[in-house]
Amino acid sequence: MSDTSVSPRSDASATPVSHSRSAGEPGAVLARLIAPVRFQLRLAAALEALAALGELLPIVAIVAVAARLSGDDPTHWQMWTVAAVVGIVVATVSRAASASVGHSADLSLARSLRSALTATIARLPLGWFDGTSSGRVASLVDGSVKGLHTEVAHKTPELVGAVAATIATAGYLAYLNVWFALGLVIVVAALFWWQQALTTAMTPQYAVFVDAQGQMAAALTELVRGIDVAKSFASRESDVGPVAGYRRAAASMTAAVEGATIPGGLQRALVRTLSSSAVLTAGAAGVGALLYWQGLIGPAPLIGFGLLAGSFSQAATPLLTRITTSLRTRGRATTEAQAHALAIDAVLREEELSVVRATESAQPDSPAVVLDRVGFAYDGRDRVLDEFSLTLPTGTVTALVGPSGSGKSTIAELIARFHDPQDGRILLEGDDLRTLSPTDLYRRIAFVFQDIDLLDATVAENIALGRPDASHAEIVDVARRVRIDEVIATLPDGYDTPLTSTSLSTGQRQRLAIARILLTDPRVVVIDEATSAADPESEAAVQQALSELARDRTVLVVAHRLHTVVDADQIVVLDDGVIAEHGTHRDLLDARGAYARLWEAGR
Repeated sequence: MSDTSVSPRSDASATPVSHSRSAGEPGAVLARLIAPVRFQLRLAAALEALAALGELLPIVAIVAVAARLSGDDPTHWQMWTVAAVVGIVVATVSRAASASVGHSADLSLARSLRSALTATIARLPLGWFDGTSSGRVASLVDGSVKGLHTEVAHKTPELVGAVAATIATAGYLAYLNVWFALGLVIVVAALFWWQQALTTAMTPQYAVFVDAQGQMAAALTELVRGIDVAKSFASRESDVGPVAGYRRAAASMTAAVEGATIPGGLQRALVRTLSSSAVLTAGAAGVGALLYWQGLIGPAPLIGFGLLAGSFSQAATPLLTRITTSLRTRGRATTEAQAHALAIDAVLREEELSVVRATESAQPDSPAVVLDRVGFAYDGRDRVLDEFSLTLPTGTVTALVGPSGSGKSTIAELIARFHDPQDGRILLEGDDLRTLSPTDLYRRIAFVFQDIDLLDATVAENIALGRPDASHAEIVDVARRVRIDEVIATLPDGYDTPLTSTSLSTGQRQRLAIARILLTDPRVVVIDEATSAADPESEAAVQQALSELARDRTVLVVAHRLHTVVDADQIVVLDDGVIAEHGTHRDLLDARGAYARLWEAGR
């Protein structure tokens, strides 16, 4: 039997200390993320407020001129005309500058956050990606950063502008006629309350609509995935299978849309109509005309209220919306921007792959890999491995076999440092994995898994991923050694064929990945489920490629088909994270233990 001795533990295996911190309240997290552009946001808000005041100035000028003309006092009309022009210019320039500053701040923040996210993700343990899909990573780096756009570029400046416009307009209307101004405020507030009440009443229906959307998407996915199966069984009935599921989801979606739009539709339309600038302006003009004919107001205030009633509603409504939303969500929900901020902050707080200082030098005759009393749990509680020890002698092939959940893939991931063990240590040629930089670690060790990721690039570029400076001759040589050169020769442009334009089988993709490893020439290779999904036609070719890869290297193979590892130097049989037995294929068969039972079951 092969050596599975354990190297003695040293005091150098200190576990790196986590540097993660509490996320904090959603509002505080959002404020912390946008802090670098806070000055630009304040400047944009000030410019927006100035624009609001500039927009009011022409109306003030019109009222002033009307007052003088109605009193047969045409003096100073030129001054007010100039004031109106100045107001228009100030409003236009200030609003353009506010938008420019706000969007510049948004772009600067987005660039900074994306740089921080990509830098953090590059330093995270590879195990982090086991629970995080590529779509989720793309959503974080792109979608969540974009999700801050409205908060940064629009919300704060526009809110300040709405506050300034509301206060300035209300103040000027009160100056013209306090009772008329008070009546307008009451009407706008009442219409806003009515609108909010309708929205609140419709919330349950909208929740049903959102749920129906999710069911519809899921049913559509199942329909696309299962349509070939349904057709292959010649199912002409529509009440079974994915087609029936999609029909039910579509019916539910239709009912949900009707429930979310038809009830209260007349009231919502009425509120929108009454809240429009045109209706409020006409109403103010009508009431003002009545008061004018009764001698309660003069012509100038009448003109002022007619011009400002609609703009007051436009300014006050978003302000009231912001206030009520803040009150409604405080303590129990977060805004969309806060949710995106939490997602970004969670990644930035992830514990990175740390490197500790080595306190002792590796011995020149150290085994290739040693797992020294390793303890590991994915959730920190339920141990997958406990006091687990195993040695991979240099230049040998070790196979891990055992039932699902026995710890095979966990061991492979730990050796590749997808995760760090909570206890014990793992030595690579005598060096603790935690003392090696990622560059040094992955120069010495490489891994091939069942799901092979190929880049959107040419065949040659995929093979040379680990060595971009490799010559074409070197690329062709490793392709020939893993028996993939004949397949490449059949592609339209040979080694210059983009892999997106062709389809490779599982076995061919595995051989391409093995060629990539051969080119980087690592000393240790970890192969997880290398042939568990290979097509029978290419399995022999994959085994030949693995034999070429194993030459003069230390190889760890996680195998599900025992006949693929019968020539391994040592076979380790795992059962619930414990080594049940180990030895060569012949020794284990003769022992008539767990391995022999697995062998018989697989025949």
